[in-house]
Amino acid sequence: VLASISGGSGSEIDAFPIDGSPSYRVYATALRAGRLAAGAGVLAMVTDTSRINLARPAATATAQPDLVDAANGYSWSPSFAPDGTLAFLSNRSGTNAVWIRKPGAVAVQLFDGGFAALHRVQFSPDGSRLAVLTDMVHTVEIKVMTLDGATLQSFTMPSNGLGLPTWTQDGKALLLFDSRDKRTWRIAADDPAKRSPFTPPHWVGVAARPEGIFATRADKPGIWRIDGTPQSMPSLLTDKYPVYYDPPLAFRGTDILVPEYAGTTPRLLAQSLAGGSDRLLGYM
Repeated sequence: VLASISGGSGSEIDAFPIDGSPSYRVYATALRAGRLAAGAGVLAMVTDTSRINLARPAATATAQPDLVDAANGYSWSPSFAPDGTLAFLSNRSGTNAVWIRKPGAVAVQLFDGGFAALHRVQFSPDGSRLAVLTDMVHTVEIKVMTLDGATLQSFTMPSNGLGLPTWTQDGKALLLFDSRDKRTWRIAADDPAKRSPFTPPHWVGVAARPEGIFATRADKPGIWRIDGTPQSMPSLLTDKYPVYYDPPLAFRGTDILVPEYAGTTPRLLAQSLAGGSDRLLGYM
């Protein structure tokens, strides 16, 4: 039996022998696959050639988005360094890869992941390293890489969790979710064997900031501050953040960014970390 298996970072055709033997890959592509047909020793497959590009929010609901980086294919997982350098994932070259775009320059490929299911890339707080997460069959793989594309460390986890991985504020560790105990763990970036629980169970999307530690949950919408005293924690900052939302929490100065999908045109809101009312940043 042949099966077309498609995800956000590419597709493959796998063969499953009817005698129960292990399955194997027949074909892989960075494009999204649709229906397939087999016959007379050949395969036919439908692919999705639509484009997903990175853009800035628009000032009005009727305006076109301001494209930051336009290319044929899919681009996802944008992450900024302090100097404005942008790292992101894209399949524009025909494979899944990490791309770097310095301010005022064109994007260049940093690391070619082939047909591996690259899921997320995140700059360290000082912009000197990248954490690159790849989805695998039963685990996820995390590479800590230099901006030259060299791998400093590589390790696996049972899962990555919603909105993760993120870095600790000092850049010494990564935060990832362990599905076995439902906790977000702190994993040393230079020695992944050094691991310790970072939050109580069920907190995901964890972001360590100078203003505090913020997190989301998989079972209800909202963003909470979770570093208060036992009597006050957790503290709900906003209930507008979508439930089961996968991108990492994003910040702009002392604001946290909140996407809102309730209307006909999605909006991007800024919520002060100090509390109070949110304000509109633009339309998505």
